[in-house]
Amino acid sequence: MKVWERVVEARLRKVVEICEQQYGFMPRKSTTDAIFALRILMEKYRDGQRELHCVFVDLEKAYDRVPREELWYCMRKSGVAEKYVRVVQDMYERSRTVVRCAVGQTEEFNVEVGLHQGSALSPFLFAIVMDQLSEEVRQESPWTMMFADDIVICSESREQVEENLEMWRFALERRGMKVSHSKTEYMCVNGREGSGTVRLQGEEVKKVQEFKYLGSTVQSNGECGKEVKKRVQAGWNGWRKVSGVLCDQKISARIKGKVYRTVVRPAMLYGLETVSLRKRQESELEVAELKMLRFSLGVTRLDRIRNEYIRGTAHVGRLGDKVREARLRWFGHVQRREMIPWKGASPWSTDRPWHYQKVAEFSCSHPWCLVDGLLLDHRKLYKRWRNCWAAQLGETHPRMPGVEWAAMQPTWLDGASKDLYWLGALRRLPVRERLYRHGISPTPLCPIGCGGEETVEHALWSCPVAARFWRRVSEWWSAEEGAGIDRDLVLYGRGLKRMGPETANPLWQTVSVAKCVLWGARCECIRSQTPRVRQVDLFHVFRARLGKVLNWLYIAVSDPVEGSFAMVYRPPVALPEGGRVQLQPPLVSGGRPFAGPPEVI
Repeated sequence: MKVWERVVEARLRKVVEICEQQYGFMPRKSTTDAIFALRILMEKYRDGQRELHCVFVDLEKAYDRVPREELWYCMRKSGVAEKYVRVVQDMYERSRTVVRCAVGQTEEFNVEVGLHQGSALSPFLFAIVMDQLSEEVRQESPWTMMFADDIVICSESREQVEENLEMWRFALERRGMKVSHSKTEYMCVNGREGSGTVRLQGEEVKKVQEFKYLGSTVQSNGECGKEVKKRVQAGWNGWRKVSGVLCDQKISARIKGKVYRTVVRPAMLYGLETVSLRKRQESELEVAELKMLRFSLGVTRLDRIRNEYIRGTAHVGRLGDKVREARLRWFGHVQRREMIPWKGASPWSTDRPWHYQKVAEFSCSHPWCLVDGLLLDHRKLYKRWRNCWAAQLGETHPRMPGVEWAAMQPTWLDGASKDLYWLGALRRLPVRERLYRHGISPTPLCPIGCGGEETVEHALWSCPVAARFWRRVSEWWSAEEGAGIDRDLVLYGRGLKRMGPETANPLWQTVSVAKCVLWGARCECIRSQTPRVRQVDLFHVFRARLGKVLNWLYIAVSDPVEGSFAMVYRPPVALPEGGRVQLQPPLVSGGRPFAGPPEVI
């Protein structure tokens, strides 16, 4: 039955589109996303000295109160085919259950309301119901966030959040759900003492200074001291559960360290990638960790054994370093999710984020996804990427306290760290060969048709299309920016003219826009499997996208089906009412570019 439920769930997920406010049981989303969004929102309002009012809504017996008829209605409204609605109805038809207690077991009785407990299909069915129930009242994330039946409503004023709470209560209760008055709580971030409370149906909602949201404690003053104490307590609870193994002298230190890393450390690290820890709070975590390790190895302070030796014996690294690694891992997760518009199922495996899985459709607009997924020796590149970001953040080297990474690698960080997304060019990654080997690309050669073996360097510099593009950019750049373009500037961040602190940011931003235009044109060729990029003058696309950054020119979205690029120019003079100037991009005709005449539309 579980297998059949998984099959039905996979088919329903291809049809039903759940709102972005729902974080529970959704692909590429977790509790960390919701916790991070809430903490960032609270931090921004605290920095601006403004009040933020949050109401944490809890539903009474959410799964058990879902009406069956409401479930069928929500499924049909979400676009589920009738045959799948009948399949789910067959699962719930004539369902019976028993209650088992200490004195025995009751007789079987019919269950005619609610979702099945323990079913693999129930979480997604509940997400469908909540998506339809909240369609008229929910706001954009993070003003409204849902994780299954846990709802967070945020607003800038107490009156507005009270009005939104009443709207949610009415929308839920008219469909058979019920809001728990006793478990619903209200918190005011950066609020004044003696401020009012929120009322729900004439009753005051409990006002709190801290709330445990999805296992992470958030405080109204924005501090994280209590969250650190909760993590230490959770670590000790996990240590006590496996103390029979950790304190057994017959078990080797390596096995004890493995058990510790598997059971205890995840409990201590949960949610800390979203928290800005101070040195004192980081020390609290490391002190608790060392106490656990000393208890496990039977070592006391009277033995006068250094902490480094304790960690080395158990093969356990410093907890502070692991927190930073978790933070960088979370940063990479957010970057990959924003940069890669995947079609269909996610190509990343759940247990190893660096492992690539073959998918039917592949679409990307950035080479970093190829570096992540297809690079064989990925650990070296990831280590370089991590060290580079740590240097920019001013963090110190784990083995040399007090020495910053930036001071250890001044020459490499001077140029290459300015654009981390293009570090794949440092490795001359054979992109198309990997795609061809996985059956995604029909040929291992360059999609433009030049016949060369494609690497990141070839796509961005050596290809004839790229060479023609950079030649035109260089002519314009010499007049506008006063800097030359060469291979090192494009790939690594070092040009013919040294970039000072006052010109580095705008100059590198321009290079990044140009490279994104080149890579986007290459991806258009992969998707269409035709060298369409030869028919478009990429320099005008580059000028348009750069102008979008500078807020004086913007480009319309290109149509991948028709292959047309429409650029829209906003001149300083006034246009006729309802009109705008549209420029068609120059096309290559007989080897000579020409521009279409502008016309008012």
